[in-house]
Amino acid sequence: AMAANQKDLQPYVIGEIVSGNNTIYRHKPPRKEPAFKTPPRLIHHLLRSVTQYGTGIKAALTGHLVISSLHTNSAAGAVTRLVDMGVDAFLVAATLRLCAAQRLLRRLCPKCRVRRPLTAAEARALARPEIEGVEVYDAGGCKDCRERGYCGRVGVFEILPITLEMQRMITDRAGEVALTKAALEQGGQTMRDDAVDKLLTGQTSFVEVLPLGPWE
Repeated sequence: AMAANQKDLQPYVIGEIVSGNNTIYRHKPPRKEPAFKTPPRLIHHLLRSVTQYGTGIKAALTGHLVISSLHTNSAAGAVTRLVDMGVDAFLVAATLRLCAAQRLLRRLCPKCRVRRPLTAAEARALARPEIEGVEVYDAGGCKDCRERGYCGRVGVFEILPITLEMQRMITDRAGEVALTKAALEQGGQTMRDDAVDKLLTGQTSFVEVLPLGPWE
């Protein structure tokens, strides 16, 4: 099993956050402590400032796998968010390898879900008229789900691999729409596509999927 070390930082003390990041990324243990092995993977909870982005970028440039999160509406939005925060576009292109966006939808209870055909209006609302009449499920209600019709959550995901073409577009400061379009042309899918797939496989309901729009 792989060992993991964790460092707690006060969330509102910027100096401590920066100092802690630099200690980890540069592998310099505090005084009077034994040296530790170079961490090949670094998990940073949330990047919020230019300084934090900078230390993460530097770690990635030196060969670390840095895993972090930030607030955006889509996978491609992570690229423009980094650039808007002040990270040079060429550094984003050189270090970023994968962006993943996710949302959580309520999962239908498998014991009481109600089968029905998708109506023409609903299919048009999802911009997928070809799926009219396909069987989908609505929430029911039973003792297992406490009459709610839902039990747990199911994730819907959007993946944006950073290819050589993507790197060129990022360096040229391409926008979120252009990056998303390029990803779709390379065989990717949007979060909405994944949500429709989970609707058609009976994992969630139409009323859960629809708010993920706009649907085009």
